[in-house]
Amino acid sequence: MFKKEAIIIYASVLYALLTLYFVWQDQAYFSLASIGLLAIYFAIFYTEWTFLSLAFLTPISVNIEEYTKSFGLFIPTEPMLFGIMLLLVLQQLKTRILPKEIWKHYFYNEYTRTSFTKIFIG
Repeated sequence: MFKKEAIIIYASVLYALLTLYFVWQDQAYFSLASIGLLAIYFAIFYTEWTFLSLAFLTPISVNIEEYTKSFGLFIPTEPMLFGIMLLLVLQQLKTRILPKEIWKHYFYNEYTRTSFTKIFIG
C-alpha cells in the first residue's frame, strides 16, 4: 500500500514542478495537458456523460471562423463529435456492437452507391 501512495506522491510532485517550470518559461498552456488527459479519460469511461455534455454544449458552441481567417470549426462540440465517432469505430472493430443488418440495409447501400457514382463518375 505504501508503494502505491509513494508513486502518487512522486507523480504529483513531478507534475507540480513541471507546471511551475512551464509557467516560469511563459508556456503555461502546456500545463493544461492534464485537463486534456482527464477529458479523454472521461470520454472513454463515461461515454454517456460525454454525450449528454455534447447536447448541453451545442447551444453555446463558438465558431472559430468568426475570429480567424482559417477553416470553420465549432468549439467544443465538433471535436467531441469526432472523438465519439472514433470511439464508436474502435469499439466496432474490437467487438461487433452494431448488427450486420445495418450494413446490408437498402438505404445504406443505395446512399453508398449514389455517393460513389457522384464522386467518381460525376
